[in-house]
This record gives sequence, structure tokens and C-alpha cells, in this order.
Amino acid sequence: MSIGMGNLVSIRRQSFKEGFVLSDSPILYELNLAEMSPIAGISYENREDKRIKAASLRAQLESSLLSQITEKSTSLSLINNLTINHLDKYISSKIDSRYVNWFETSATHEDAKNFVQEYGADQVYFTQYLSKLAAIAPERAAIEIYSNLFEETGVNIHDQTSYDITSFHPEIFRRLCLHFDLPSIERFHSGEKFNKETYYCICMMLLCVRLGYLQGAGAMYVLESTIPGQLGKINNGLKRLGIPKDKRLFLEMHCKLDTTHAQRWWNYAIKEYLYTSENTSELLQGVDLALSGRNALWQGLLKNKN
Repeated sequence: MSIGMGNLVSIRRQSFKEGFVLSDSPILYELNLAEMSPIAGISYENREDKRIKAASLRAQLESSLLSQITEKSTSLSLINNLTINHLDKYISSKIDSRYVNWFETSATHEDAKNFVQEYGADQVYFTQYLSKLAAIAPERAAIEIYSNLFEETGVNIHDQTSYDITSFHPEIFRRLCLHFDLPSIERFHSGEKFNKETYYCICMMLLCVRLGYLQGAGAMYVLESTIPGQLGKINNGLKRLGIPKDKRLFLEMHCKLDTTHAQRWWNYAIKEYLYTSENTSELLQGVDLALSGRNALWQGLLKNKN
């Protein structure tokens, strides 16, 4: 992809008037890259100028997107005395499980390969979401986020004596890539082409973290609370297809880890920071945005199944 800034401006001039559509998500992803990625070989002033222009375009797209999602959102009716049970019930009522249910019983080897490619494009950013959120978190909440981040890198935050790169979660996921003869997916990818829904999912998570701490925490809670059930079904489908257990380790680990992570997020990184109804609205905005992104990821895979 790697779209030039001039092309982005001309592409989006008319679309800004029409509102965000899903086909805009690869462009939105490129705009995020223009802000996040290192830019070599140009002066500081030119580099920052490019990032400012990208941020302006990105903000216009995201503003349109936020308006659309807010209009459809029903989560604000849940504000009074939000509990983890209320939150889990709301998320389970909104998550789209059609793809994972189908995958468990019916996916072919080619479908599994497609899953690994698209899911890998999203999951390679997981540590980025955590890192960005830790940077804006209240201090006590940040401890829990760092603990989660350390586990993603294969390190026990309380005992760092036995660091092993083979325990780094993206490295473990690459076992699946190798099994399906897929190239390893690196962060800040712009050469590969993925489903527009996959780009949308990545952009939604980056947006949640950028909106504020509680929006980011709500989005992360969606991932941690839904991954065990969803990846459990994907894991069953891969097992049915004869994929060896050592290649499925990423899925096996997250089915166990993320149940604990979700509870810890609520206990140490969310519930103590819901002081007002406005705080809860911010949390639920992140929940809604993450659900929109996650559902899109699965819907893109469902649409492109064999």
C-alpha cells in the first residue's frame, strides 16, 4: 500500500463529506502508520510536518467514524452502578461469534491459513496497545498493565531471571505462520494487503487508546474477556485439522491466561477509576469501539471463507 500524502488528500477530499465507510480503513491504517512509524532520511521539520498532516486527516476520518458508532450505541443505558457482570453480559450480547462457531466445525486448511494471516496482522499490535495505554494510565493501574505486558513478552514481572525470547507471544504466533508457509507479520506493515475489516480492527484499538485511559481500558477488557471463548473454538478447529499442539501454543496459552487477565483488569485497572457517570461513559465508549473492531475482524474472515 504505502499511499503518498498527496494521494491521501485527494482521495479523502470528497469522502470527508460523505462520512466514513469500511473501504476507508486501509487509508486510516496508513495515516496511523504515518504518525507511528520511524521516517528516515528527512529533516526533523519535514518529518513532523508529514505527521501533522497525517494526524489532521486521521482526525477527520475518525470524527466521522465516532459519530456513526455513537449514533448506534446503546451502552449508555448501562451507566448506573456498572459491575463486571453487567459489563460481561453487555459484551456477550454484542460479540459476533458466527465465524468462530463455524471455524470450530467446518473450516478447511485454507480457511485456517487465512485466519492466521488476518489475525496475525492484528495481534502483532497487541503489545503496542498495552504500551500506549500504560503511558497514560493512573500509576496503580499501570502496574497491572505492565504485568500483562511482561507476560506477553514471556517475563514474570516479579521474577525476571529467566527471560526467554521463545516465550515472546508474537514469536509463538509465528509458529503458526511457519506451519502454513506464511511470512512472519511485522508491526508497521504496509507492503502486505489484508482484509479491510482487519485494518479497521487495528485502527479502532489505536483510536481507543488515543481517546483516553478509560476508553483504552474498556477496549482491552473486551479483548481479554472474549479471547478465551473465541480462540478456544479456533483452537478446536485447528486441532480437528491436525495442526500439532506445539504450533497451537499461542492459542492454548491465551485461552488460559486471558480469563485471569480479564478479572485482573477489572479489579486493578478499571473499577477503582469509575468515579462518575462520565467515567463509565468513557469506559463504555471504548467497549463499543472495540466490539465494532473485533466484530469486523471476524466478519471479514467469515466473508472470505472457502
